Amino acid sequence: MASVRTPQEAVNYAKEFVAHAAIDATNIQTRLINNAADRMWMFAPWSWTISSLPQSTLAEDTEDYTIVDPTDVLHLVRAEINKASQNNQTHRLEVVHNLDSQTAIKGPPRAVSLVNATTLRLWPVPSGLATADTGKLLVWYKEQRPEIVISGASGTQVDYDNPDSLVFPDEWFWVYQELVMYYAMKFAADPRAGSVLIDTDGNSITTRYKGQLAEAMDALNQMATKEKLFLHNDGAGVNG
Repeated sequence: MASVRTPQEAVNYAKEFVAHAAIDATNIQTRLINNAADRMWMFAPWSWTISSLPQSTLAEDTEDYTIVDPTDVLHLVRAEINKASQNNQTHRLEVVHNLDSQTAIKGPPRAVSLVNATTLRLWPVPSGLATADTGKLLVWYKEQRPEIVISGASGTQVDYDNPDSLVFPDEWFWVYQELVMYYAMKFAADPRAGSVLIDTDGNSITTRYKGQLAEAMDALNQMATKEKLFLHNDGAGVNG
């Protein structure tokens, strides 16, 4: 979690390069600092955006499992079944977007889905479980990003000038700052903001960036190669 740097500092930096009048309004500053935070948050499965759900014990012929807490689940990123009686051997489950109820199909679970804010569903329905050790369901999820507000923080909202509003390490503040700069230029209709260029060659698609957007995207890619990503060892790439 950031301990010193704040969103306000990033905005003040942008004002050194962008006309103040274009980004002085509270609603504009709120939007640009949150747009930058959203882009950074969703760019990769950063370790500081991933949490785990409380373990659930598998039960015979039980398809759905209730999530009591937490309440900040954005989407699932990884799930596995752990067997203590088998030297904590784990069996990876496929995380899917949605599973319809299919109680007639039973067997060792192979997939899991978040069907609503409080329910996990396994497929097939667990059946033939060992009585002594049915197994534990371990699930990791991407958190929802806390909204940054200028003042009057409440609930998941955090203050504009509060270091706790940026949950990444201070070492990566410069990346966030480049993103804030891009959105400041975009809101100010500054041509230095840059653009996205899409090149197609048969079945190949190449994305290129120009201007400040190129600076910001390069910073994110540098960060992704250095930061410890939650799914890095799985070869899962850098998609949030």
